[in-house]
Amino acid sequence: MIQSRIFTSYIALVALIISASGVAAGMAPCVPANDFGLMCGSGEGAARAIVKTISPSQRFAFAWRFTNKPPTNRPDDDDSTLENLAVRIKDGAVLAKSKGAYWDLGTKIAKAYLMTAWSPDSRLLVKVEQRAAFASVEVFAFAGNDAAIGPVDLAKIIEPPVLAKMDAKDGDPSGLVFAARPPMTLSNQGLLHAIVQTTKGEYGPEGPLYDVAVQLTPTADSINAKVVSLTPHAGMSISIKVH
Repeated sequence: MIQSRIFTSYIALVALIISASGVAAGMAPCVPANDFGLMCGSGEGAARAIVKTISPSQRFAFAWRFTNKPPTNRPDDDDSTLENLAVRIKDGAVLAKSKGAYWDLGTKIAKAYLMTAWSPDSRLLVKVEQRAAFASVEVFAFAGNDAAIGPVDLAKIIEPPVLAKMDAKDGDPSGLVFAARPPMTLSNQGLLHAIVQTTKGEYGPEGPLYDVAVQLTPTADSINAKVVSLTPHAGMSISIKVH
């Protein structure tokens, strides 16, 4: 009886430690897949990590999966079982989740064009899913124990000052387009630089280009974001949309 109680207490303590770390149990180490990218686990619930999203430390990556089947087929539009994950490569631990729409099965086909910017110390990540008419923009922060905060929606932070700069009225362009070149940059101090513009619908006209700087500041349970500068962009840029 005493041994049984000790064992039960040990299991409870281990569960408490895992919970406190903020890191979910791993699917399996993320290893090169036969077709493309990295595969974390196998079978139902496995995730496909996207090589171009790997952190500078080679520790983290962004991935997608279905919750009820292997990531080997194309999803239907607005598939409710498709989700994005921030994962730890060495064991496939799920650090954060968000509703996603990106997929790639070796044919380089996707429902959105994916762009990421990591801070050099791999503690901050900005992820952009660029579609034809709008961009989904999320920021994540990673602590020393790999616990993650996020996602925090950056689009709703950036879009209002851009529209105000344009003196846009109700019904005018809405929805952001992020330039793929020059790429976004993100410093260890949380300063994000990106080139953005607005768009009106999938095939509608696009607004002027702006260089935007956003200060990202992680807190205990969130990430504060503030636009600190917004200036017209006079140089060249390339935007990639998926129709």
